[in-house]
Amino acid sequence: MKKLWVIIVNISIMVTMLVFVAVYSALENKKTTRLQIEHFENTTITMEHVTENYLEGEQRLCDVWAHYINSQIMIIEEAASFIRISHVLPNASAHLVYLDNLDELNQDKFTEVRYSGIFTYAGASDAKVIRYFGKDGFSKID
Repeated sequence: MKKLWVIIVNISIMVTMLVFVAVYSALENKKTTRLQIEHFENTTITMEHVTENYLEGEQRLCDVWAHYINSQIMIIEEAASFIRISHVLPNASAHLVYLDNLDELNQDKFTEVRYSGIFTYAGASDAKVIRYFGKDGFSKID
């Protein structure tokens, strides 16, 4: 009888330890998952702020260019030349879009010309006229 009692007590101790380990592991897993989600959210918010600051800076640059171009009453080729020489990085590029010739914006017709403009970059000798087609692409017209 004594032997049976010792076996029952040992089994109950082992079951209690296994339950404790299982509960503790589940709680730690939930805690780790929550911390990883918080870290991901913080990283995403930080990248959002970095992107927002970058885009605000680029918008200010474009606003300065637009103000100068409009105050000097430049033609499109002069504006492209001004933007080309104002780039300090050789791999930077700019697109000047003709807003006065926007085609009808029909979302179902992606093969029609949407708008046209001028593409230029810092190392270019002259600007290239381009036409934008569809949703994502464009073709150059020299």
